Amino acid sequence: MKKFLKKLKKFIIKNKVLSVLILLIILIFIFALVVIKIFVFPNYHTSKYGNRLDGIENVKIDDSRLDEIKNNFSSIEGFNFDGYRLSGKIINIYISITGDLSTDTIRDKCREIIKSFNEDEIKFYDFQFYVDGEGEKYPMMGYKNVNSDDLDLK
Repeated sequence: MKKFLKKLKKFIIKNKVLSVLILLIILIFIFALVVIKIFVFPNYHTSKYGNRLDGIENVKIDDSRLDEIKNNFSSIEGFNFDGYRLSGKIINIYISITGDLSTDTIRDKCREIIKSFNEDEIKFYDFQFYVDGEGEKYPMMGYKNVNSDDLDLK
């Protein structure tokens, strides 16, 4: 390593102009990379949700709250509340159906799940239901937006 540094020092002293030019080219290259990064990724440090999650700290739902709702839900035979996933302002709820339940029964049970949330949570979060089962009518998907009055399940 010392031999290399001695040779490098000797080269720099012998070729001062070339060394300065190489250093300037390297600095310009680094500066160009930084400028390109700024233009290509201008919002690198901002949230992927932007300002859509403003106020979420007032109606924060955590896993314990969702587990409580899942455990308090009175299920009927053939209707299974499999799980959930919170993604920003959207609560994804996964349901599996075994047996033959009518679409109206499934819709009523999904409404019951929504009603188990308090009023502030219903006004802030969107609900998506993914219903899976065996048969021609499955899979089904339902959605309730904060602005909609009722669940749309198809």
